[in-house]
Amino acid sequence: WGKLAAVILSCVGAAIITSRDKGESSLAGDALCLFSAIGFGLASVLLKAYSPRDDSVNYPMFFGFLGLFHTALCLPILFVLDQTGAETFGHVDRQLVLFLTVNGLFGTVLSNVLWAKAIALTSPLTVNLGTSTSIPLSFLADYLNPHAHKPNLEPSYLLGTLLVLASFVYVSLLEARDQGVSPQDDLIRTFSGAPSQAEMGGPARIAA
Repeated sequence: WGKLAAVILSCVGAAIITSRDKGESSLAGDALCLFSAIGFGLASVLLKAYSPRDDSVNYPMFFGFLGLFHTALCLPILFVLDQTGAETFGHVDRQLVLFLTVNGLFGTVLSNVLWAKAIALTSPLTVNLGTSTSIPLSFLADYLNPHAHKPNLEPSYLLGTLLVLASFVYVSLLEARDQGVSPQDDLIRTFSGAPSQAEMGGPARIAA
């Protein structure tokens, strides 16, 4: 029930934040976002099921082949869309190619590799709630970007941000408790390389 409460808390916080967005919206766009979220969640659960350990998959190779298959399978669809006029090709200069390459390397490849490794190290729930923090961060980025539509930093935005962050922290503590690892012990092991409490034969579980 605690994890369900964390999910509800994150959804409420995200709804509060996005309700303050005065940008354009459409039913089709909202449906695509919902479908994308369902597919993203399903992919994270399947990834955890088939690669439960961090060393069970070569993630750079995995995403490399994933990109290769996407290119081979989706490129013909782009040509069909261009010929039908549904989505026509435009001129691409060198600067745009450079920006697309940098964005692909850091915004797609690196982020997906880190996302997959995080799922192997924690759980799909923890990681997906962690990625939900991109909602208040993107809202803040729009506010700081002089070329973007300015959102209103109202108290409701701060409330939604606190709810999203609190849900992530709360579910992380629940996951640590279920695995029998205290947050302090996990931080020490991460930054110092020292063995964890469980590795030294400590208690299997921590009292709630």
